[in-house]
Amino acid sequence: MKAGAIAVGVCLLYSGSVFAYEKPTLIDLSNTQGTQVKTSRVNKKGWPWGWVPQVQKLYVGFAGHDNADIIIVQHYKKRKKWGKPTKCKQKAWWADIKYGYFECPALPDEVAINKTGVFSFKVSYKQPLAGKITPMGERFYNVLSFKVDQHVVKKRWIPSIGFVVDQDFRMPEARVGIAHGKYAHEPPFLYLFAWFKGGRSSGNRKHLAHCYFGGKKIQEQRGNTHGPDVEIQHYKKKGGSPLRTEWHRIQFYLHSLRKGVRKDGKPVADADRKSWTKAHWLDKNPGDYKCLITVDGDLAREIHFTIDKDQNVVKPACQTSGAVVSVDDATLVRQVIKKAAKYNKKAWKKWGLYLKGLPKGCPE
Repeated sequence: MKAGAIAVGVCLLYSGSVFAYEKPTLIDLSNTQGTQVKTSRVNKKGWPWGWVPQVQKLYVGFAGHDNADIIIVQHYKKRKKWGKPTKCKQKAWWADIKYGYFECPALPDEVAINKTGVFSFKVSYKQPLAGKITPMGERFYNVLSFKVDQHVVKKRWIPSIGFVVDQDFRMPEARVGIAHGKYAHEPPFLYLFAWFKGGRSSGNRKHLAHCYFGGKKIQEQRGNTHGPDVEIQHYKKKGGSPLRTEWHRIQFYLHSLRKGVRKDGKPVADADRKSWTKAHWLDKNPGDYKCLITVDGDLAREIHFTIDKDQNVVKPACQTSGAVVSVDDATLVRQVIKKAAKYNKKAWKKWGLYLKGLPKGCPE
């Protein structure tokens, strides 16, 4: 994508208050990375050949959750069942906010394919103690292929083919959330994370968030990364050097943007606010906010959100209608991509959040 080109995306804000899910519910938006689907490589005669799907993480909310409960995933290709249902085990559960995530095994190598395209899986919630199975919906993902090695047969370059779940749909997806300190008296502050695409070690570039309110800069913060969330190594020509494509989630801790309530829920007294000399109090400053993200000195992102008088973020229609399910008041807001590596600009609307087409009313 050329400098100056514009693509519109979304951003997410999460509050940390409690939501109660009366029935098992798939979470589309949370204060974490969220659902993650990957391809698991399958070799043939010692060389990469095909793939099988694996749902690495699946987030679920349910007030009636029991630790005995499991998730059942049925994979599909071309709308036909693919392999047997897989049982997914609980890896973490946060009882205070009524949700957690499950991890699923990959399908067995025997059902591997070497095809690209859009695939899906249906999810059900099984309560063995109650004798119930509740369907929770279907999610979709797009698989791409790439040349994975320098395999040569009789002097002919016949590279093996690798497969990856296309992560370009994440590019317009940025999130703002609530981070809590160690102590009960500390006011929660905002964090922001956004997705970036690049080559080898692109996550080590200098990512800076510059946040504004009323035309005044209120926070500048360097982003942190813990390595690429998804990466592939590939080749374009015989004898060429390997290339790398990485999708990174960069996180920014916005320590100045603080709520006017403490971690324990009590209001922050005016006398106590004096100890937070650099704080920008959200309860005192409702209105429109903007965060600009630069990468190595180039403007890359422009993110907009609005704080209301209750310190909450105004939701778009796709969330107020329930078409997109979120943890607490996680809120989609507008993002503009100013500069980025080449990516599929249609991916977000086609299968963003692993949905089959984003519902109407999401930020434009």
